[in-house]
Amino acid sequence: MNELKLHISEHTQAVAAKTATAISGGGFLTSIASANEVIQLIAGIVAVVAGVAAAWWHFERIYDARSKRRMKRDDDSG
Repeated sequence: MNELKLHISEHTQAVAAKTATAISGGGFLTSIASANEVIQLIAGIVAVVAGVAAAWWHFERIYDARSKRRMKRDDDSG
């Protein structure tokens, strides 16, 4: 009788261990999915900031080129 009780107990422990492993693995995958969303959000913010900085740089270069052209035109006409 004790052997049967021990066998059931070992089986129950094995099932509990496998269930805990599956839940832990599921939690890991969920945390990875959440981390993936956070990483995508951060990457999107970085991309927007980089785009704004690039646009600003190009607008500055356009302004400088127009200013130089205008000053050259004024020097040539004066």
